[in-house]
Amino acid sequence: MNNKLSAVTVGSSAVGRGAESALLESVELSKPSLDVSGQPNVRTKICFYNHTGSVSGAEKVLFSIFQALDSSEYHGVVFAPSSELFESVCKANKLEFHPVTPLNARFTSNPAKLLVYLLSVARLLKELRKNIFREQPDLVHANSARAAIVATLATIGTRIPILWYLHDILPRHPLSTVVRSLAVLSGRNRLIAVSNATAKAFVGSLPTWAQSRAPIEVIHNGTDTALFNTSRDGMLSFLEEIGLNSAHFRIGIVGQITPRKGHLELIRALAPIFKSVLPQGRLLVVGSAMFNNDKAYLQLLKAEAISLGVEDKVLFLGNRHIPTLMKALNVLVLNSSTEPFGLVLTEAMASGTPVVARGVDGVLEIVEDNVSGLLFAPEDTKTMVSHLLSLAKDPELVSRLAIEGRARVENLFDQRVSQARVLEHYSRYSSQITRQGNSLDATSV
Repeated sequence: MNNKLSAVTVGSSAVGRGAESALLESVELSKPSLDVSGQPNVRTKICFYNHTGSVSGAEKVLFSIFQALDSSEYHGVVFAPSSELFESVCKANKLEFHPVTPLNARFTSNPAKLLVYLLSVARLLKELRKNIFREQPDLVHANSARAAIVATLATIGTRIPILWYLHDILPRHPLSTVVRSLAVLSGRNRLIAVSNATAKAFVGSLPTWAQSRAPIEVIHNGTDTALFNTSRDGMLSFLEEIGLNSAHFRIGIVGQITPRKGHLELIRALAPIFKSVLPQGRLLVVGSAMFNNDKAYLQLLKAEAISLGVEDKVLFLGNRHIPTLMKALNVLVLNSSTEPFGLVLTEAMASGTPVVARGVDGVLEIVEDNVSGLLFAPEDTKTMVSHLLSLAKDPELVSRLAIEGRARVENLFDQRVSQARVLEHYSRYSSQITRQGNSLDATSV
């Protein structure tokens, strides 16, 4: 299919209501095809399970997979907590949507919280198992490690394959060993990671024999290079909307507002520069606070900007239409302490916007230092600021990075390629299903 799904999500942040219409705009899907007898063709049935109804980077990738599904070959059923946007996207793509209870579970060393999380998993297991048995899918696509844990446990006693789609760096935690063991001990599991760094973190110290039981395939996230392009259409009107003009040097940090993204450190590093050598500089903070204590963190950021005397130079814009935003930035900064992939980087690079990024995890697979972007070491804010000042003063550097960045995304991170690789992964299950019969017939771990 050649459907176009408007990208309105914020890298790794939630999508606002105002962007919903843009997301649904121009989504077109074909009707299921009929065979020569006039009956619907037999389709591979996939249940997609997302443990949260919030929309961030992982959900954005999932939506791109929905976009690529050929409804004549696949029947998609989506399980996720109730979400107006999630339901709307499923409806637009002609996928069934069934709301389920949110999964309240995170890694923690607090025994009381851990008990609450385990109870949440236990309650959800029964609910998800009932839904899966009703649908009798050929495959379950679990869109996070947490979702995969629940899906694997909920389908014990069946032959249903579980696709673990790994979007996060598995932390160092005693429970991580349990998660790894569950992934490899069940012969039904297959794993996809969004970067080599994500795959490496998930494998951890597992012995080679264990790794071979559930090998991880790396499929980098893709970016729609037609939607994210080097045209600057709409830039001036967007700048006018937010009270800026082309004379300002616009630095953007885009994504979920949470401590690991490094907003606070960035504001503190830029404040003295904005008040001295770069008075025309502006920091555009784009995204929203989604989880845990993130709202308190957002208030801390605003208070810090006031305390440092740069509240007029730090703009908190909430959620925005990202293709337009990327055109309006002079540079995108990624200052995350850990980053499984960094989708906002490929979106900026595809838009011809230079990137300055902390060299961690999946970022190192995207940006070639001083070729397609500029990198700095963790905690090295001095080098980060130096890179930003260089871009403010050197138009030739800006042009070179813009050209190389766009070319790198076109060559390595095109959305069409990532979509095709995921569909090829699904097709392997289709072949197995044809040979083995119904996945609920036989018992398995």
